[in-house]
Amino acid sequence: MKKFIILLSMTFILSSCYTHSYFVDGTYHLSETNVQGNLKSISQDNVYSDDYLTLRSEINDTKIDLAIKNNHTSSIRVLWDEAAYIDNIGNSHRIIHMGTKLVDKEKAQVPSVIPAGAQLKDVVAPSDGIEFKNGEWVYEPLHYNKFPNSISAEEILKQYESRPELTKTQLLLPIEINGEKIEYTLTYKGSNFYVKHTKEYDATKTLIGTYATTGGLTILMYILLIPYM
Repeated sequence: MKKFIILLSMTFILSSCYTHSYFVDGTYHLSETNVQGNLKSISQDNVYSDDYLTLRSEINDTKIDLAIKNNHTSSIRVLWDEAAYIDNIGNSHRIIHMGTKLVDKEKAQVPSVIPAGAQLKDVVAPSDGIEFKNGEWVYEPLHYNKFPNSISAEEILKQYESRPELTKTQLLLPIEINGEKIEYTLTYKGSNFYVKHTKEYDATKTLIGTYATTGGLTILMYILLIPYM
């Protein structure tokens, strides 16, 4: 019985280093494209096309896939340093694309050139959502979808139903043709939302947890050795 209580106490100490929260997930698709202030329709397969380009885009939890085909007779330049990702609470973020080293994510990016008739396939993500943790690069979720576990899953889903802006994100993608800049704003809309529970290490608790664990192990060893003293 004594050992059981000790092990139960140690489990509590270790679990206290975690923060529990909810994440909202769903399915996102390209719903519309705005070109220089003019709203354009999107086909069902996430494709937009005009005289300048054909653009296919798919979005997942952490990145946006792009395929841009040049329909013009002149080259197209994609102006990455003027592009931005707008999350579902309206915050704007600088983006980086696949051709940029992650260690250089805050440095200037050279525009990508797409010759006439050619296609560029790339992947973009917000630069401030990429961090180096525990020896590897980690991509944070694109959408503001984290809630404390003090809020119920039902309440979270009600927020998504009552606030349509929470279900939308955007990508501002400027291009240049023959010296003329054209801004494309891609809007992605989510659906089929559900809530999932997660736990992660809390950096503010890790040090406390380390000391608590060390102290707990010392007490455990002392108690176990009492019968032999």
